[in-house]
Amino acid sequence: MAVQKADLEALMRTHQAGVWRYLRFLGCERALAEDLTQETFLAILDSDFTPVEDKATAAYLRNRARFLFLNSVRRKKIEINAREVMAADAIWEQRTAGGDIDGYLDAMKRCLESAEERTKQALEMRFGERAPVEEIAKTLGLQYAGVKTLLLRAKAWLKNCIERRLRAGSGTA
Repeated sequence: MAVQKADLEALMRTHQAGVWRYLRFLGCERALAEDLTQETFLAILDSDFTPVEDKATAAYLRNRARFLFLNSVRRKKIEINAREVMAADAIWEQRTAGGDIDGYLDAMKRCLESAEERTKQALEMRFGERAPVEEIAKTLGLQYAGVKTLLLRAKAWLKNCIERRLRAGSGTA
């Protein structure tokens, strides 16, 4: 039996925040994440989706939200690396397996706060604003290859920082 309007409210109460966080984790802008979260739930009204246990339902909703996000990006002709989106999805899956994405997101936020200003700016431009590498190079006064190197190092640093904080357990490492 497909989802009825009355069931939609319960699904949204249970899963809406998770879908929104997932979209933001993929790099979706705040306003777009809100719109796509709503579209995700509305789309299941028109489908033959039947809710099962929470974990499977959450996975279905994430897949639907990711599909909507990638379509939105393609329509706007925004440059996006599908491999990075899939890698982010894999990290999300790994981090939420125990149900604690909040700890991971908190560690990421603290790491970003402690990043060097140029690194923070490059990451925000690339993954927050989806700016092309050429634009980042111009803004930061770097060559194209320098930005690519900076982003590679920044992602590696961020990954290590997050892992250290999670191992420390307190988010302060």
